[in-house]
Amino acid sequence: MENREDLNSILEFLPVVLRSTALFWPSQVVKALKALSKGPEHSKVDSGEVLFLAISDIRRSLNLSAGDLAFSTADGFSLFFDDLFYGKSIIASLWDGGRILFHFLLLIPFSFLLYMHQLIHEQLISRAEANKWFREILPALADSLLRLPGMLEAHYQSADSISCIGARNGLKMGLRLLKSQEAGIVLLSKELIGALLACSFFCLFPNSCRGANHLQVINFDHLFASLYDSYNEKQENKIKCIIHYFERISSSTPVGNVSFERKVLAADHNLKYIFSPKTESWSKSVVSLCLFEVCSSGLIEDHSKEALEVDFANKYFGGGALARGCVQVCLFLIPDMISRRQVTLAQGVLAVACCECSWAIQKHGENLYGMISNMEYQSLKNLKWDYGGLSSSLFIVGVTVHIGVTVHSGTPHCRRNPSPPPSRLHAPAREPFSGLRRPSTFRVLFGIPVCCILVLLPGNWWDAVRDKYLIVEEIRFMINPELIAGMLFLPSMADNEAIEVVGAERFSKYTGYAASFQYCGDFLDKKDIDIIGRRKIRIIAIDALFNPGERQYEHEFLVREVNKAFCGFSDPCKSQRYQMLFEDNELSEAQLEQDLKSVNSKSDNAVEICQPVGFQDEIGIVTGNWGCGAFGGDPELKAMLQWLAASQALRPFMVYYTFDIEALQKLEQVTQWINFHKWSVGDLWNMLVEYSSQRSKKETQVGFFNWLLPLLSSDDPMMLDVP
Repeated sequence: MENREDLNSILEFLPVVLRSTALFWPSQVVKALKALSKGPEHSKVDSGEVLFLAISDIRRSLNLSAGDLAFSTADGFSLFFDDLFYGKSIIASLWDGGRILFHFLLLIPFSFLLYMHQLIHEQLISRAEANKWFREILPALADSLLRLPGMLEAHYQSADSISCIGARNGLKMGLRLLKSQEAGIVLLSKELIGALLACSFFCLFPNSCRGANHLQVINFDHLFASLYDSYNEKQENKIKCIIHYFERISSSTPVGNVSFERKVLAADHNLKYIFSPKTESWSKSVVSLCLFEVCSSGLIEDHSKEALEVDFANKYFGGGALARGCVQVCLFLIPDMISRRQVTLAQGVLAVACCECSWAIQKHGENLYGMISNMEYQSLKNLKWDYGGLSSSLFIVGVTVHIGVTVHSGTPHCRRNPSPPPSRLHAPAREPFSGLRRPSTFRVLFGIPVCCILVLLPGNWWDAVRDKYLIVEEIRFMINPELIAGMLFLPSMADNEAIEVVGAERFSKYTGYAASFQYCGDFLDKKDIDIIGRRKIRIIAIDALFNPGERQYEHEFLVREVNKAFCGFSDPCKSQRYQMLFEDNELSEAQLEQDLKSVNSKSDNAVEICQPVGFQDEIGIVTGNWGCGAFGGDPELKAMLQWLAASQALRPFMVYYTFDIEALQKLEQVTQWINFHKWSVGDLWNMLVEYSSQRSKKETQVGFFNWLLPLLSSDDPMMLDVP
């Protein structure tokens, strides 16, 4: 075991210990887990408060620092599992550094008012549910953890015996750190995934090295702490989805496998990599556009036909699924800055709150204080904020008082360290922040040093925050919680990468979106199972440009987005075919078809096939408004780019869920006309490039469909009716 390259790459991120040929738990951990596995009569763990104490003891036995956990984790466990909202919790909140006290003295925040009555009079789970948790589910999870070392050893032994996956042979399957630019697959049993997620619940994964390797935090401490720090009903329902998953796997041992694949576009042909198209290849492509079906209502995950289901991803796999969410936006007005005439009342100060780190960014001459996580420096640098007319749209939401410079009191390290951990913000050394500093002055009020911040929100941003966060990716990770296991070993995606997961089962029903998200009970996934034990649920994670504004129409970023989608939609088995498609684009379509048949015959003979020849040819794409909504992209542009990518990837169809947004009312009409006239990928790409060029030069401000339809109308009087 100790000589295994795959195991050694992931070992520092696992809580178990390797000695010689065996993995094991330290003796104190074994003792604690055995006690928990025998139930509350033996372990005396029968409440959230005592459960957290038991978790803390296990963490100490593993030499894990208590400071690595979110500040209010213990309170979050108590709030969720215990049968009432303790009065002491209210009192603690009111007197927590004087922060909430000033809310009452000045203006009580909306969220606190909204949920206070519910929290006082209702428990988050019933007493009966809590009893079942401590008597049945928790002991089963402890037993699963006891067996984790043995599961891992069995996993590595079986990983060497798997001859192929899908239509490929000779690929490593073992659990390992699947680094950026390293194409490959990790195949995990569902039972092992259940044990790994139990580790997340017990907060047993070491955090010390994850940031340096661009990995998300995978422990559940922030998820629980957020219940106490700033209660939000969506957070409660996220936890309920995970608790339900544990209930299911505790009652019946899960059977089957889940695969996690990092796809990489590369210039050179390689069986592991996907051939990367050159910029000019898109304009010359003669590949026909695939069928395009528009659905104005419904959900991607409910689509019945087997297809690649698009996860509108963060570059960090999972995004904010295990925290408060990916992005929270507020405008802060700093009185000290106004008094020094650094900003005006109408301008305000923008702060982007994303979980972890507090600092300042110089932008257009104003200092922007905020919390940044899971966003790269370049994205923030390109944000375009228009302060014109801002004063008329501002309204007061509340007044808050913060100790030091932190916004989220649940992360004490933020108060100590104004600099970001290297994993969270990748600012190139050659481009340091200008004007990076902490606030230099503080007001002293009733003997408490505070920085008074008046919270102001422009109406359109408040709507975006309220309606868009919880985003699609977070919901998907909650209803298909086996996806969370990928956060253990999948670092952030580069522009030429995508992540495909096959077999992650859905366990929960839900309603709503964003703040209205609610867990609604058990979901029994009845999708078929493939030859290696994976449910035929294919989820592809691709991250779009964040808040691209007008730069999304620049040629460089058009290519970035279409290549990103192509990477996700492609089948690595067809890399040689893709290479031919892009290199032989001067050929006629008939000649190309003949050459492809020749390549298919050769590749089918060269590679062992585990599934029927042409199986992937039947799998299309199911997607929606990727890179729009929270990420701020142009829906019309993104729909066309995805269509191009799906067609070039030789997918037979693309089903597009518009979620009934107004911008896509003409989508079906436009796609029907284009398909009727048999446009190629190159034809549509060239039209997009022409439109984007005009948009970048300010020669047009209309959307792509309105720009295109007059041209189509004048070119063809037989065009479909246009309203």
